[in-house]
Amino acid sequence: MGQHPDHRRPTERFYLRQFLRKTASTYCEFPLITHTQQTLWVGQNVQLLQRDQEVIGFQAVVRDISIRKQTEEALRVSQERYRALFESSPEMLLTVDARGTLLTVNTTTAAELGYEADELIGQPVARIVHPDDHGSMDKHFADSLRRPGEVLRWNFRKMRKDGSLLWVREAARAVGNYRLPGTTLYVTLEPCVMCLGARMQARVGSLVFGTGDPKAGALGGAADLTRVLVFNHYMEVIGGVLADQAAALLTAFFRERRREPSDRGEVPKRP
Repeated sequence: MGQHPDHRRPTERFYLRQFLRKTASTYCEFPLITHTQQTLWVGQNVQLLQRDQEVIGFQAVVRDISIRKQTEEALRVSQERYRALFESSPEMLLTVDARGTLLTVNTTTAAELGYEADELIGQPVARIVHPDDHGSMDKHFADSLRRPGEVLRWNFRKMRKDGSLLWVREAARAVGNYRLPGTTLYVTLEPCVMCLGARMQARVGSLVFGTGDPKAGALGGAADLTRVLVFNHYMEVIGGVLADQAAALLTAFFRERRREPSDRGEVPKRP
């Protein structure tokens, strides 16, 4: 069994960086090639053994994560298929949050209204509705929120960017879920057990973090709770994205926090 040739160099650089920086504990995922030429994904925790600040060895724990990787790939394909259907639909499709803010608009919606999609995302939906229809839109919107899961329909006028009108018959359904399924959360630091638990309870779909936390991280840093099979929610996790930049950002932030008030030209307060 050996490392996949496409991942050998990145993995070697990862562990070389750990040894040079004397990082106490790391977690890395990479594929291996079995003797039958099958791909086997593993997750590996490596903890350095040090004496007098010198590395004298290491301990490694390797787990088979092939099933999880297959699930992640199936999820990725499913999400890409949904996005492709959403974007290529000849119908005007959009999503709005409970405050009436546009979250997504497809290509057809943007083209029909004369906008680029980025011009609409984050804007109030009232921006594309005729002012005389704002009252009825608010009423229908409130009805949808009170009746989650039902498909409600109504007619009203949308406003194009050039000011012209477009009569539409719109169908809407409130998801009615206080959780966050299908969302992707981006964080600078690998979450701890408490933070991970909150994200699991919120049913966050995907989590992307920057730098790992070998002291308290719950996704491979100090522990790996994604391997605990009692959870009733699966969350896709991608770690190490811009890890060096994220670590530098955190280091600079806490260095500033630790500065004495006198360093900023202030007189320290005494108890």
